[in-house]
Amino acid sequence: MRKCILILGGLLVLIAANAAIYLRERQLASGTPVILALAPRDPRSLMQGDYMALAYALERDLGNPEQDGRLVLAPDAKGVAQLVRLDNGTPLSPGQLLVDYRLRQGRVRIGTDAWFFPEGKGDTYAAARYGEFRADGRGAVLLLRLLDEHFKPLGEP
Repeated sequence: MRKCILILGGLLVLIAANAAIYLRERQLASGTPVILALAPRDPRSLMQGDYMALAYALERDLGNPEQDGRLVLAPDAKGVAQLVRLDNGTPLSPGQLLVDYRLRQGRVRIGTDAWFFPEGKGDTYAAARYGEFRADGRGAVLLLRLLDEHFKPLGEP
């Protein structure tokens, strides 16, 4: 009996993990594209290897919110998402979308705050000016890749 419970528990963990991976892969493949301007950060961690710490220009526009919430964003003429307002439940206009933000250690966090890359490729990513995300329509965003000032993907063949 105990062996059966352990096997069933293990199967449930594997099913949950694979479902989460599948949902994220589907979001990356078919989510709504969102481009956010980056703000400069420190590009190296001795303990974690080469990575770029990410911050986003629109975080400055938020001021000091008191709790986690959602942003309403809309693309500008270049396609870069700009802050319209904090979500207050008002219906979205065409072209607008919701993106979750979190407060962590006094900082606003949108999506991920790091981009890891192969050792020695730091010069390639030093030109990053934008992050290209995929949004799921419910507020979650996943970082797909970094872009240069001309919106060209970095680090791709």
